[in-house]
Amino acid sequence: MNLKEIFQQKEYGYLPETPKKIDAEVLEHESASFLAGKADRELIKLSMEVNGKPVSFPFHFVYQRGKKNVKTMICINFRSPLFDKYVPVEEIIDDGWNLAVVYYNDITKDDGVLDENGKKLKGFVDDNYIALRGKESKTAPGKIMMWAWGCMRVLDYLLTREQTDAKNVGVCGHSRLGKTALVTAAFDDRFAFAHSNCSGRCGANLFKYDDENSEHVSDIVNNLGYWFCDNFHDYVGNEEKIDFDQDELVSMIAPRVVSVGSAVEDLWANPKGEFECVKSAYKTWEKMGYPKVEFPENAVLGEKYQEGKAGYYLRAGKHFFSRTDWNSFLPFFDRNLNK
Repeated sequence: MNLKEIFQQKEYGYLPETPKKIDAEVLEHESASFLAGKADRELIKLSMEVNGKPVSFPFHFVYQRGKKNVKTMICINFRSPLFDKYVPVEEIIDDGWNLAVVYYNDITKDDGVLDENGKKLKGFVDDNYIALRGKESKTAPGKIMMWAWGCMRVLDYLLTREQTDAKNVGVCGHSRLGKTALVTAAFDDRFAFAHSNCSGRCGANLFKYDDENSEHVSDIVNNLGYWFCDNFHDYVGNEEKIDFDQDELVSMIAPRVVSVGSAVEDLWANPKGEFECVKSAYKTWEKMGYPKVEFPENAVLGEKYQEGKAGYYLRAGKHFFSRTDWNSFLPFFDRNLNK
């Protein structure tokens, strides 16, 4: 069983089908007055059919005025407004990137309900969820895989736009959406870059590197089980039976570029486990012929370990997606642009 099969069958569920056609409608377009004339902004609605049912959601697209083939970052975010505390729009534009922002609840809502027995959490039933879930099974996709699928559909559209450099598109997210960013890039090799910010358990944190202060499988499944396929629920109380780990998910992005960011006070996400994940995953890049990187035993606060194609940094502070994070991973991606 290859890694894609392992992660689909045992953790995230199977990726929903790729639609045969996507219709796009520009709902809003702001030009001359936007960001002092540096960029254009569009609100775009994507509509398609999945498993015979309609699916649609909007996203924001901000692009450099009058330029073609520009490096582009897709950010999956927690709130719908373009200008948000997690997304420094103007700074990203000033750094030479185009930016697409999709609100994850527009793909499918991050909410859950109990099953008919009042026990297992199942995904909130919105129209998109019903279509993306498809036929019920223990490997039907959880919401992380659905959100990843949504990021892929944004990319489908952006690749039709002359403003997008198809060779240099990235995806990023924070916390549960950091998990989503990793899954997106692992399952879609059109993404040249992925940044996972404070993603923790079932993101960039190793199962085998547990910490008494960090989240465990039972914590995440008992509270947020609808993020995963039903098979993953079987590991609650049986974590020793997990025969795969998250460094393998990160390694699926090789030979492309991946960044993992941690915050020193974010113990729930387990910064040490995230650093060990990157160190272990990087062996895949080395096997592909990329230069060996000598990671230290422990990450030092404020240091960046970005000599290779898989990078890591540890910043001060708590669980947050800050400008410090953006200023840490965007330059790393810039140094690894596909020319």
